[in-house]
Amino acid sequence: MAFFVPTALDPQSPVFRGRAAELARLTRLCLDEVNSYVVLYGGRQNGKTSLLFRLEAALRSASATTVCRLDFQLIKGATPERAFAFLAARIAESAPLAPDARGVQDGPTFQSFLNQLLGRADVGRLVLLLDELGALPAATREVLAHALRSLFHVRFGLPALKKLQILFSGGIELYNLVSTEASSLYNICDEVYLADLTQPEATELIAEGLRQLGVPDDDAAALGMAVYARAAGHPYLTQRLGSLLERADHAGQPLNATVLAEAERTLRSGDSLLRRIRDDLLEHALEPAARRLLTDPPRFTRLDDEMTRLELIGLAKPNGERWAPRNLLLADVFSERLGVLPAPPQPAAPHQTAPPGVAPSAAERLPEATAATPKAQAPAAAARPAAREPIATAPTPAPKAQPTQPAARRTRSASLLIPELVYVPAGVFLMGSSATDTLARDNEKPQHQLELPDYWIGTTPVTNAQFGLFVDEHGYSNQAYWIAAGWQWRESEKITRPAYWGDTKWNGAEYPVVGVSWYEAVAYCRWLSMQTGQRFRLPSEAEWEKAARGTDRRIWPWGNEWEAKRANSKEAGLGKTTPVGQYPGGASPYGALDMAGNVWEWCATRWGKPYPYQIEDEWQAAYLTANNNPVIRGGSWYNEQQYVRAPYRFSFLPRHRSFSIGLRVASHSRPDSGS
Repeated sequence: MAFFVPTALDPQSPVFRGRAAELARLTRLCLDEVNSYVVLYGGRQNGKTSLLFRLEAALRSASATTVCRLDFQLIKGATPERAFAFLAARIAESAPLAPDARGVQDGPTFQSFLNQLLGRADVGRLVLLLDELGALPAATREVLAHALRSLFHVRFGLPALKKLQILFSGGIELYNLVSTEASSLYNICDEVYLADLTQPEATELIAEGLRQLGVPDDDAAALGMAVYARAAGHPYLTQRLGSLLERADHAGQPLNATVLAEAERTLRSGDSLLRRIRDDLLEHALEPAARRLLTDPPRFTRLDDEMTRLELIGLAKPNGERWAPRNLLLADVFSERLGVLPAPPQPAAPHQTAPPGVAPSAAERLPEATAATPKAQAPAAAARPAAREPIATAPTPAPKAQPTQPAARRTRSASLLIPELVYVPAGVFLMGSSATDTLARDNEKPQHQLELPDYWIGTTPVTNAQFGLFVDEHGYSNQAYWIAAGWQWRESEKITRPAYWGDTKWNGAEYPVVGVSWYEAVAYCRWLSMQTGQRFRLPSEAEWEKAARGTDRRIWPWGNEWEAKRANSKEAGLGKTTPVGQYPGGASPYGALDMAGNVWEWCATRWGKPYPYQIEDEWQAAYLTANNNPVIRGGSWYNEQQYVRAPYRFSFLPRHRSFSIGLRVASHSRPDSGS
């Protein structure tokens, strides 16, 4: 039996998560003295109907309370006369000894019917739960709303009607009836906005379902975090992704990052919710508002009618002081549809102090643990191959104590997209080579002190699995990610993916991506920034070198003596790349891996920068468009020991693509810092 149910849930369903606060508030409003009607707002497929089922069950347990839930989808397109008749007939079915409902066809006859029913001493409270008003034509909604407003006012002359409470549930169509001075239900309703599930609620929902399939606890929790990173607790999208993971499990696929990415692609290819939001944007002329939301989110206020309407069709949400896209998945889909990019995040302060690092949690160790830990056997589940791709998790709260080992400063972001990073603290290091290094070139001299602010840099080069998301998410077809020269080159050469992308010698998921030009590397970083809300870039030449060698002027990441077993260089004799992180003995002082050999890595810096090195913003547009060739660092599997030294400098044309060149990302702020 399927665990994940992306439709309305039974009141007792174990899949129902959260909503305790909303349920308690709605119950109180329905049972307390009636001073207002109640409106339950939520975007499409946001769990309103499931909550109404729960509310109905809770109200039925209250003494002397009659509950009648009406779904107007049953009479979609009905005339006002048909709507009043439907209301009266359903109430008569719910209330014992109700008066004859035949003949009810308008506001006055409906009022008379209710007055007779509620005048009975054995009826203490009648609660009408009116769902899906949007199924009625606008004219019918308007007539019905005027009649119900009249019931609210005449209760002072007809005390029996004080027993009547009405809860309306809906989206943008209901908003038109309630929230403007000219509307039918203006100022007589208490409004409740239904938010998304919280992170604990949403992640546990996914984790519980996967545990029932026999997925180990840590893997299930990590996948729950990864789903939350994309859907942000959207009830339907969370359930839908869960159901696609469940389907993949039944097909014998290992549940990992690749399968989750494929599940999202399946959803994005034609899900009914996405089509409904698209249609709502057109019907309500909200495409300009959606562009504003995606490119320049305004300050949050309920007085912004357009943003509130976007919330009610399911595209926007309040996020602190500003409106924001509801989640990354929807932002991606509608940014592409509308031909815009989300606004880039604000850059972090240059000397931001990073929070103390922490050792990875059990979930953060998933990539390593999964490879060695077999799947726990569920009663009816068959074992599956261990997952190989890393599954990103939510950040672990940082403790107050400082770590004692540099490698413990690694963090794994809450986003599936974000490569693992290591922290490089602010301070002085020695850049370049001294006379004691007999392999040094003249352009590495003089060795000099350079002070850098703190930053984060990729633990490893970007992998094919990570870069594949850029390929799959139309990174090559959206000009906004590319600098002008890069787009012109891409267009003229008809580039749609990295070179060697289809060659099994180079395209393993955990191998570093190769065959990417500097233009593609820059576009990837800009795309990654937009997708994650975190400003990523290529490291400067100085940042790359400090991360590789630390502050004690070592020649290779591990020290001053060459040791072939610590790097994939020509001396290793492999003749190709290796999966990232295969040489832990070659880690830099900060825990960065593969900084000697495996693949060259593009830097932001342009060739010809003299020593002593001068710090400047090498990610600004003017610098990126300079004519000099960009720098590459680190050497590759193809190069001998002298070329994989930390201070060695080289360059290529920005359009150059090779099976020995990849990239590594950097950022001025921690991915989970929100800056």
